[in-house]
Amino acid sequence: MGDGQSPTRAEGANREFFMKTYRNLYLQVYDFENLYLSYRAARRAKRDRC
Repeated sequence: MGDGQSPTRAEGANREFFMKTYRNLYLQVYDFENLYLSYRAARRAKRDRC
């Protein structure tokens, strides 16, 4: 791989990636209070921009 060529499929397969699982996340995203807090944070950020 050090000779400027792209890695082969076998070299790329040696990497390990782990995905994290979040359960019941949709209920938290859809919660009205969280939506409102996100709206307020976005509104504040837009107001502070010049």
